Amino acid sequence: MSVHLGEVFGTAFRISWRNKKLWLWQMLPGLGFVFLLPAFFLYHSAFTDLAYETELQIPTDPWRQLIAIGNFLFIASFFLLWILAQTITVLGINEIENGQADISFIRILKKSLFYYWRVFCVYLTFLGVSAIPILISQLILFFIFKTLSTNNVYFAFPLSIVLIPILIANVCVSQLALVAIITNNLNFRAALKRGWHFLRTNGWNTILMFIILYFGCSSLFVLSFIPLQFASVFSILYIARLPDPNVVLFILFFIMLPFLAFIFLLTLGITMTIFQSAWTVLYVRISGMNDLYMTDNSTKEAI
Repeated sequence: MSVHLGEVFGTAFRISWRNKKLWLWQMLPGLGFVFLLPAFFLYHSAFTDLAYETELQIPTDPWRQLIAIGNFLFIASFFLLWILAQTITVLGINEIENGQADISFIRILKKSLFYYWRVFCVYLTFLGVSAIPILISQLILFFIFKTLSTNNVYFAFPLSIVLIPILIANVCVSQLALVAIITNNLNFRAALKRGWHFLRTNGWNTILMFIILYFGCSSLFVLSFIPLQFASVFSILYIARLPDPNVVLFILFFIMLPFLAFIFLLTLGITMTIFQSAWTVLYVRISGMNDLYMTDNSTKEAI
């Protein structure tokens, strides 16, 4: 059994382009970050030192502990909202594939809560499976460096050769399991087994798709930020000529940084929508081929 990747990518791009609200769903977890970004830098030690040098007096001492707690809560909530965004997006894509015309946010949000904790377990497993080999490799490198009294990075190359296939397989299984939970309403363990089975039976196509998605999304990020880098350099050169340093800091931290963060989130929303669309379409195609294969075998056995 093989899947035509050209058709998968074509369908994924078509879904992403025709349903731009999916971009917004992927952007939602980070939109709060855009508004909190100035406050994060405002109370950062490096910035406050600079602020005091420029006579911009900011009362930071009473707020440092509160800001630290707030940062932790924000990171935790961002992770939970990010998982919700993936669940909502895959559910919306799956309904589009099934011919559903109405993919209103409220309805999809309510429906996605039914799958949320199973998807959460998939991502938690993904993090654990990724962390274990990385931790082992770090311990091995630490032992080698201590024993041989060297910091030669060439020792890390053989470990990277082993780690890369493990991490790629982990991503593939996790993504297929995520779609399996939503498409077939499977439990956490059954979804992981289904993802592993699909990877084994369609390994080359799945890994090739991951590689194309990885380099494609990375290239899109780089290309989207090239013009922004030039614009930022010229803007900073112009802003730096302003006589009031407080105005300079205000423009940098409250206008330019949120704008760049918004562009980053928009690019992330587009790429992640394409990413999730491709995995959803791939899973649906593999599932259809498996069902057809089983039907054919049952027919032959009956004859």
